[in-house]
Amino acid sequence: MEQIQFHRLFESVNDFIVEEKDRLITAFADYEHVISFLGDGHEHFEQNLLFTIHCSHAGEVTMLPLAPTAAEHAASFYIRRFAESNSLDCQIPESHADILIRPLPEDLQEGEDLLQEFGVPDCRVCLIHPGSGGRYKCWHLDNFLAVAQHFRTKQIEPAFLLGPAELERFSADDMHKLRHTGPVISNISLDQVLKILSCADFFLGNDSGIAHLAGAMGKKTIALFGPTDPANYSPIGPESTAIVCPSENFQTASINAQQQVMDTINRLLTPKQPQNH
Repeated sequence: MEQIQFHRLFESVNDFIVEEKDRLITAFADYEHVISFLGDGHEHFEQNLLFTIHCSHAGEVTMLPLAPTAAEHAASFYIRRFAESNSLDCQIPESHADILIRPLPEDLQEGEDLLQEFGVPDCRVCLIHPGSGGRYKCWHLDNFLAVAQHFRTKQIEPAFLLGPAELERFSADDMHKLRHTGPVISNISLDQVLKILSCADFFLGNDSGIAHLAGAMGKKTIALFGPTDPANYSPIGPESTAIVCPSENFQTASINAQQQVMDTINRLLTPKQPQNH
């Protein structure tokens, strides 16, 4: 998003300028219909977006509110509002129990190669992503480290996935703790993240895009929520579990919070007993 400079769409209509072969024009050139909630409440965004699209072709734009205001999942909210805005008869899913993203065979192979490259043993793996787009949504690192050790007692190897924000935020001491606890995977693209996730058995992380990706792939996903509401933003998927930790100490080391997550892990690892009929 930063490379394409979408932030320019927030400029005043009088100041907004696009030139021939502008990256904004080429970014939208292949789309007949653009749906956006980025410009919610901004008077110039929609006009600038329409102008940009019409520089290359005739297209439509639907603007959606940024976030649901009630206890409705964001996915259902956006589907409903899009249907209403375009007078569509659309069935809103009552549950989100389907696997939405399935890796290709070559994704699995490349994922195995990447795990080997980063020194992850050939065994059951939990991919742990201790970051998020907002620092306020990040569980304390010491909590992740403690839970990672718990995974190892269950013969599951923890591996840490770090994005650019975490590499910038974590201190040298933090990185030492991470590497001492498990392999660290960093400086990879989003499609490589998908390939690694395709080979993982578990995912643990904050309320983040990677957690949603893991959930949609049908991975056993534990997403940690503090200041955000899982009723709106929990990952979609048949094996997704949202854990709410008190927001007042979400960013502090907490033995009680660690135990809450460990208990959930134990429950998810316990084989389900067949029901008697």
